[in-house]
Amino acid sequence: MALQVSEVILNFVEGENEGVEIRVGNKLPRTLTLGRSEECDIFLGEKKISRKHCQIVVQPNRVFLKDLQSTNGTFVNKERVENECDLHSDDRVQVGTTVIRLTIEEAIKAANPPETQNTVKMRDVVSDLEELPTGEALSDELFPGVSRSAPVSLAKAPSATAKDERVTVGGAAPRTLVMPPDLLEELPSLDEDEAELLETVPKRKEPESQRPLSGDLSAMGLADLLQSLAQNHKSGHLTLAGIQKGELTLREGQLVHATLGDVDGPKALYRMLAWNEGEFEFSPLSSQSKSGVMKASITGKIETLLMEGFRQHDEYQKLKSRLPDESSALLIKPLLRSKLSELHPKVLDVLQAVWNEKNFQRVLDKSPFSDLETAKMIYYLLKKDYIVAQ
Repeated sequence: MALQVSEVILNFVEGENEGVEIRVGNKLPRTLTLGRSEECDIFLGEKKISRKHCQIVVQPNRVFLKDLQSTNGTFVNKERVENECDLHSDDRVQVGTTVIRLTIEEAIKAANPPETQNTVKMRDVVSDLEELPTGEALSDELFPGVSRSAPVSLAKAPSATAKDERVTVGGAAPRTLVMPPDLLEELPSLDEDEAELLETVPKRKEPESQRPLSGDLSAMGLADLLQSLAQNHKSGHLTLAGIQKGELTLREGQLVHATLGDVDGPKALYRMLAWNEGEFEFSPLSSQSKSGVMKASITGKIETLLMEGFRQHDEYQKLKSRLPDESSALLIKPLLRSKLSELHPKVLDVLQAVWNEKNFQRVLDKSPFSDLETAKMIYYLLKKDYIVAQ
């Protein structure tokens, strides 16, 4: 029998979008382009993926994959596709490190279920009845296909010798029906009918846009993840579980807030950019949250923030060999040889943080300046004998 496609489900089982599910079914045919370009329907940010890597084409009677002369190739069930190939349910498409499992739902009309003996007998019994008044849900079981306008009641004939049960149907001209004596006892109660009906009602699925996206930072770094979310104009909360627990908030692809313990703003972002291990989870914002007031501690384009973050990280690593360990205690010397009036106001602020916190890491946290600026001023205070590390 020819394939009749109702819906195609793409499940991302490996790679940067692991856990994401995309459904394609409305207005066939549909063509989904995968690649690194912002113009692609499905954006994949790996460098080994071509800008326009491949296409998944969904037609009413065929589903196939077309490789767009990609540099590193497209694979179906671990075999490289030279030009195009048909796709079937449970096929696995691999693009870079991303693996997508396909499920193809076919549009097949269900055959009418065979009638049971009891159903046939009951229809024979009521075939000569006129239209009956409306009844309880139970009357549908007894009289399928009969229109209803008033309740139907069931009663046993008050006969001591009779072996048959009788049904009395309310109306201007009541009539009785002879039924097997055990039929009423076998009929399910209304509560059981309702329970069976509820079991057939499909459960509400969580909208695609509300499902969280999760993964591992060792497979996809924070910088690549943020660029991907920005290019797709995503809004949501990004939670990182690494050395500490960090959170970032995006609105329409713009990074607006970052927090890491007691630190927020760009300083928190720059620290998290250095993480190579940990897990992340991105939870999209609801439409109500998008329109609400949102805390903002970061401004500027993501690309600019990332470049500045990496620059500061590199410079801090070079300076780190001249600094004490971040767990070291910092103390102001009891006898100062240099005048405090000679210090820049920013340096005085850091010196006050040393006086209050007495720990290098806590000074970095409480300082109103970036880690790099604070570290440079700590180095200057150590060199000029204002403070000592222990």
